[in-house]
Amino acid sequence: MKHEIEKINNNYDVDTILNIWQESFPKLDEKRIKWSYDNNVTAKPFLFCLKTNDLKKNAIGLLTLFPRNFYLKGKQIPCGISGDFAIKKKYRSLGPAILLQKYLLANKTPYDIILGFPNKPAEKIQMRVGFKPIGKINLYIKPIKSSYVLKKIKKSYLAKPFSPVIDLFLKLRDFKHKHNQEIQIIQDPDKINTKFDKLLDSGKTNYSLIGERSYKYLHWRYFENPYKKYSLFAIEDKKTKKLLGYIIYMVHKDIAMIDDFLFNGLSKTFNDLFYNFTSFCQKNGYAAIYLHMFYNTKIDSFLKNNGFIKKITDQNILINNHDFISSYDNLFITKGDDDY
Repeated sequence: MKHEIEKINNNYDVDTILNIWQESFPKLDEKRIKWSYDNNVTAKPFLFCLKTNDLKKNAIGLLTLFPRNFYLKGKQIPCGISGDFAIKKKYRSLGPAILLQKYLLANKTPYDIILGFPNKPAEKIQMRVGFKPIGKINLYIKPIKSSYVLKKIKKSYLAKPFSPVIDLFLKLRDFKHKHNQEIQIIQDPDKINTKFDKLLDSGKTNYSLIGERSYKYLHWRYFENPYKKYSLFAIEDKKTKKLLGYIIYMVHKDIAMIDDFLFNGLSKTFNDLFYNFTSFCQKNGYAAIYLHMFYNTKIDSFLKNNGFIKKITDQNILINNHDFISSYDNLFITKGDDDY
């Protein structure tokens, strides 16, 4: 069967989208379209709709290119994030899937590069049409309660009597760093303001590639998200009121999961930010801290120095224009850079 593809950049047909999503993304609904499509603060996403080339013109597949501004060595460049890739079960075969992904790369869009954070089936298709992996997402884990450690030990009942000792060790572990006492902690998302823009402006040249983290983007991306409940943890200098760094996280069961963070680039500030956040998590009874991000030599060192253990996941980050970035050693890509 032959197919045709329609490119849409506004006035998204909700019924058509939900009809295709219901088989691939049953948890997504009209709130996703309103938030991530209609109200996207960067620009309207490009939606590519695969249709049958007959009289009915039935919509059978979708692929979206979400706008995401990045800074390449401090210079802003427009990028796209591919996502919401779905094809109705009846038509799921290699042909339609490849056709849709090929059209994405062949079609003219304002984006210099396109990044993908695909699951394994989509990854194979994207790599087949020209996407290339730049590396895998790492999971950094910081245990902060003995309960988390004991879960990972076989016959943990034998070690349970030592849980007070383990808890004491985990508390004392972070005191090896000298900590700034002149720090104010901010947890109110409504206080996300232009200070966050200044933090990005001062730090965007620290990395070869980093996504936009303006206060308007952060507020929309995280605190207007209709599906996930995010919280803010930020530190600023008490005297100057200058923002030093922030962490955006959500809590799943007893795990504090960091989706995004940024700091002024100084190791001392990094230590202060994560020390205070760890103390906050301990007081709230969380068992561990998780952080998913792309490997960065400097950040990796800071995290290890702060008690994080690294695990390499099987999720690749893909890029369509592999030669556009000269080096992948100093990228700053977190879980929050994905489209959802």
